[in-house]
Amino acid sequence: GLHDLAIGDYTQVIKMQPLDSEAYNNRGANFRYKGQYALANNDITKAIELDPQYVEAYRNRGGLYYEMKLYQLALTDFSTAIKLNPQSAIVYNNRGTVYTALDNTELAAADFAKAMELDPEYPDTYYNLGNLFAKNRSYISAVNAYSEAIVKNPQHWLAYNNRGKSLAEVGKYEEAIRDYTSAISINAKDAMALANRGQALTQIGKYSEAYNDLVTAIQLQPRYPAPYANFGYILEQKGQK
Repeated sequence: GLHDLAIGDYTQVIKMQPLDSEAYNNRGANFRYKGQYALANNDITKAIELDPQYVEAYRNRGGLYYEMKLYQLALTDFSTAIKLNPQSAIVYNNRGTVYTALDNTELAAADFAKAMELDPEYPDTYYNLGNLFAKNRSYISAVNAYSEAIVKNPQHWLAYNNRGKSLAEVGKYEEAIRDYTSAISINAKDAMALANRGQALTQIGKYSEAYNDLVTAIQLQPRYPAPYANFGYILEQKGQK
């Protein structure tokens, strides 16, 4: 795929310019995308060794550690990136997601607030603030934050999906289904919104439609567990209709 081609290109650059920190960071980013975390870590760490002031490399490695659930290491890298560039809304947003994972609501909220102050138009900050509210069961506040993310980026399918989840949590299944449908229309290849819509349709007794969504979700991502929840019940109810 494209990432393999990019890795090949950056490998050639590194052979010709073995002190090119950007090439190491970019090759590492492509390894990270492919889930080859050890190779990614080696490359990005090499980029930082070559250029200890390289903000993007700290951000990239912080994101890698976050994906690996190495949250303390992620915090260290994002905090270093902030020291090097205190005007980066993206890095404050990134660190806020780590504090969210660590259940440090106060510090997460402070980082998201700082990110919004630095760049009020950056949609992911509102999305991640929504995730923080949802994690703390403040579903109406979560809905408002996701709505702001959607205003900033109308193609933010994850914001539609997660707003749907928060709406479902407060029993607003019809509204949730509309949000899941929006998410699916933007990204039809991900099973998550289909599985969520299927579960919401179950709640309002639309078992045939629910069944269709869950089957499609399973076909798209057979190892994703969410579509299998309540599947036997839906089959049973569908049979009685």
